[in-house]
Amino acid sequence: MNVLGAARGLLWPAAAPTPLRQAPPDGGQKVSATWPGLSQFPATLGGAVPGMVAPVTWTPLVGDAPVGLDSWDYADLYAAQVWVYTLVNKLARGIGRLPLKVYRREQEGDDRVRERTSLLAALLADPCPSLRLSPFDFAQRVVGEVATAGNSLWLKVASGPTAVPTSLEPIPSAGWAVAADGSYAFTVPQTSEVRRVEAWRVLHFRFWSPVSGSAAGGWPWHRPGFGLSPLEPLRRTLAIESGAQQLGIAAFEHGGNMPGILTTSAKLADVEAAVQRISHEWNRRHAGVKNAYRTPVLTDDLKWQATGATMRDAAVVEHRQLTREEVCAVFDVPPPIVGILDKATYSNISEQSRWLVQHTYNIWTTMIEETLKTQLLAGVPAFAGRYAEFDTAEVLKGDAQARYGAYSQAINAGWITSNEIRRIENMPRIDDPDADRLHRPLALSPVLTAEPAPEPVPAAV
Repeated sequence: MNVLGAARGLLWPAAAPTPLRQAPPDGGQKVSATWPGLSQFPATLGGAVPGMVAPVTWTPLVGDAPVGLDSWDYADLYAAQVWVYTLVNKLARGIGRLPLKVYRREQEGDDRVRERTSLLAALLADPCPSLRLSPFDFAQRVVGEVATAGNSLWLKVASGPTAVPTSLEPIPSAGWAVAADGSYAFTVPQTSEVRRVEAWRVLHFRFWSPVSGSAAGGWPWHRPGFGLSPLEPLRRTLAIESGAQQLGIAAFEHGGNMPGILTTSAKLADVEAAVQRISHEWNRRHAGVKNAYRTPVLTDDLKWQATGATMRDAAVVEHRQLTREEVCAVFDVPPPIVGILDKATYSNISEQSRWLVQHTYNIWTTMIEETLKTQLLAGVPAFAGRYAEFDTAEVLKGDAQARYGAYSQAINAGWITSNEIRRIENMPRIDDPDADRLHRPLALSPVLTAEPAPEPVPAAV
């Protein structure tokens, strides 16, 4: 058995696949799958099954959340709530496009060397051959899973804790917990059997969370050592958003007219038949968007009495605006970045784009970099002196005029060469020795501190 098979065998014996997530009680269709021959293990949507084609874009896990305010799990919220979908994708795809580079620190000094062919560089360039995940897919998946489920788990395929992993296999975080000894425990839903994995085999990305355990009175998603989904604080906000959407749909389905009742003072011979006839005729003439604003003609001494509130009275628009702002606040993304331009100007959009990278992306990239350092690189001799770092320079580039002005100042200050600038701009180098030399104005030359030698006295004639 190969190393990958042995690692998976620790968790799931060969057996007929059994879905973890069953169809919802409302009869809706729910996608769920398992790895072939590996029981009790749910796969991700879109093909996280070895041997299947990896999805083009990341999608969240199925069944990755307990029942909270309502029956929606994280995949449901991601798929049904437009602002959750927008914000998660903004983070996952934005960080996924950042190059993850490998460097080696020199033994003396602070100099570092970029590595492109080392074992670590090769692993991060092709992190999961079985799923054909690219570096973009890897970073996108890590951020997307943490942004929805609060955790992203990867199984390191290696022969031992000091060996170089040959692959990083993504595993859903549902059903996992960190035991007291630091190992990871997976509880099989159907049998309640607990299967453990050594801590060194698991690469666990998450943010800090104060929740712990399933103590009495605690929330059911509190798991020791696990992060909290950003969607949990948003459940009530998203419930209001869902209600506003349903109210809007109902209003358009019924013609957008004010709700009300029909009354009559006439005596009806057959009340039930009259109600059925009047209701059918009213709906036929006035229900639906195509019949909106038609003038009703009342007969049989019927009178219209308005009831309830309009969408304006219910402040539906204001509620939906508040929802998008609260979702942006939870994910720490400036509203103009996702198209909310109510208070946007050209200058503040440009500044907030830089703010997004410096204050939002950098938090996520630091979490990923430090997790790789402590859980993947530490203790592996082949990775000694090396580290991985996201390069944000590309997305922080200004326009051409700003860049050229900065380059001019850098050349005049004497700390960058022409060929270094050409490399940054993806231009071919110049085969000229001067293009690799540092230059600075003569006025910036070092000032002599010693007394100048006296001028020679002319000889007497």
